[in-house]
Amino acid sequence: MNEKILNRIFNELVNVSKNRGTITYNILAKRSGLDSYANWRFLIWEYLDEINRREVEEGRPMITAVAVREDSGIPGDGFWDCAYYTCKVWDGNGSKEKFWRNELDRVWHYWGNK
Repeated sequence: MNEKILNRIFNELVNVSKNRGTITYNILAKRSGLDSYANWRFLIWEYLDEINRREVEEGRPMITAVAVREDSGIPGDGFWDCAYYTCKVWDGNGSKEKFWRNELDRVWHYWGNK
């Protein structure tokens, strides 16, 4: 994993979070330079999972809640897989969208105060 790209992605997520916004995966890939890789759509999940893992270990919310699909405006399945399997912050019960909206609010609250 390229730490330079990881840091660019993280910094972009922080900026979006501070402004209480969201960002599509395509724009995130372009702004971080990840889009120069032919398989960036697969790589982005690895980077986002790693960022979430680090954030949760530090007691912070899943910052990648601000990264969304262009067609639906909500995260892709990888977000919930990460929440359930990697970060273990969601038990898989209840509405996926409700979990995401709660996590998004937590992210905006945490980073909006920084």
